[in-house]
Amino acid sequence: MALFTDRINDYKEDVNPYLEDSQKAFELLREVFAKNHQIKISCDQICDIIDREIVEELSIIHDKKRQLELFRQLTRLKEKASQINRINMLSQRTVLGVGGQFSAGKSCFINSLTNAGLPEDQKRTTSIATYIIHSSHSNNFMINRAGCIIELDDIAIKALTHDFSRYYEIGLASFIENIVICSPDFKYSNIAILDTPGYNGANSGKEEITDRKQSEKQLCTVDYLIWVMDIKDGDLRRSDIDFIKSIMPKKTKFLVVLNKADTCHDIKMIVNKVEESLEEFGDSVYGIIAYNSKKGETLYGGDTLECFIKEVQLYSNRKVSIKEELEQIRCDYMNALDTQMVLFRKSINTLNNVIENTEEPGYIKLLVRERAVCEVLYHQSLESKKKLENDFGRLSNLGIFI
Repeated sequence: MALFTDRINDYKEDVNPYLEDSQKAFELLREVFAKNHQIKISCDQICDIIDREIVEELSIIHDKKRQLELFRQLTRLKEKASQINRINMLSQRTVLGVGGQFSAGKSCFINSLTNAGLPEDQKRTTSIATYIIHSSHSNNFMINRAGCIIELDDIAIKALTHDFSRYYEIGLASFIENIVICSPDFKYSNIAILDTPGYNGANSGKEEITDRKQSEKQLCTVDYLIWVMDIKDGDLRRSDIDFIKSIMPKKTKFLVVLNKADTCHDIKMIVNKVEESLEEFGDSVYGIIAYNSKKGETLYGGDTLECFIKEVQLYSNRKVSIKEELEQIRCDYMNALDTQMVLFRKSINTLNNVIENTEEPGYIKLLVRERAVCEVLYHQSLESKKKLENDFGRLSNLGIFI
């Protein structure tokens, strides 16, 4: 099986035309910066309605826990809709994301599963989130930040993901949203595997913040997650746990892979430590395996990886469509408002009863002011419901949700 590696073996690095020929390099750059106004307008419409209309109404929700959950659901929906808008073939596939820290060996792990030939020694400036998808024909696509989809040959992809910044000192990762590698040899026809840059980056400071935001943006849309860590770290870091929490919708299953396990002499001890660190995730943790990506061997965990992949494949049969996901968020939003309206109405009725049975004018004045506050909050919630019904209606009429 060969998706990408075998096709580039025929070329030597020193004859890559996109590196040796400045004219071809310029043509490649022109495609990276190309614009697709139709896709951009569609994505902008989705973002405008969600960010400027629906998210703005979240301040009306007084239950902060529900408010945060709705915010995360809306963020996930926005990014997912934008991704499907750019890469339509994702809509019918289960997306399996692979995340972890920089240099944990994510690409190497994916290569061991797919033989995709992803570059394994990328620097921060060349790390680009990459989908691997089954297709009847071998081809590659690049989706730039403007939403333009450009078909590229293998050597152009190799130049973009590995060598271009070294030759021309131009980092292109900031201008490319995704790369898609399609091949008939990738056996999982209903799965899209997403390889993401390390969320912590190779450096600290502003670059690390950018890496985290990009990884969050990509991974918050996935249906399942594999978290890869270097077994030499000894345990999951608190930053790993916090990051996983930030991207994980409720009930999303994830598998932890202790990579480079061939370098460890006490695998079981590390597994026990990681198990303890994962206790707060409960049933969301599918399992833990120790893995040697170089040989594609599971050194601890038996057939856990194979069973996990099988569950991911079966999920596509019951996967919720993006239209159904939108409707579920609308219902959750309305239920949150209904719940607090019931509480406000109950408080108003209670205050009315107390006022009727109180004779002290000063206390009555205080209760009347309190009742007025509850009435304002009740009517704010009611008006918010009316506005949101209109906003969700506008969103559902956009092409991607129909």
